Amino acid sequence: MTRRPVRLRRLLLLTAALGLAAGLGPVVGSVGSAAAKSYDFPLVAIDARVALDGSMLVTERRTYSFSGDFSWATYTLERRGWTAITDIGVADVREPYAPGSDAPRTFQVTHRAGEVEIRWAFRAADQDVAFTIHYRLDGVVA
Repeated sequence: MTRRPVRLRRLLLLTAALGLAAGLGPVVGSVGSAAAKSYDFPLVAIDARVALDGSMLVTERRTYSFSGDFSWATYTLERRGWTAITDIGVADVREPYAPGSDAPRTFQVTHRAGEVEIRWAFRAADQDVAFTIHYRLDGVVA
């Protein structure tokens, strides 16, 4: 009998994690000409785990299929359902990106009133590129 509430709690936490992930809005772009370009996500995998301290560890793997030249992407998380965000990182299949400027293979985090934006720089043209974004959300479960 005690297993059923644990399973239900896990299902509710997974639903909350997916709800948080639904608040994410990736955007990509480039500097340069206004030539026709587009992107889509042929594969997205989200792993959200609730830690004993009530925080949630999120790892999202997104494969971008780029048509055209791209040099940056953003990932926006609405400020709802959590109290703080830490342990933010971005990587591709080769290596983690360094916190920094707009130089390729770096990322920046911008905190705004209603959202947190992660922006990273890279070079891609007419190819598929897989990125991993990870972070910890505090205060998800009280």
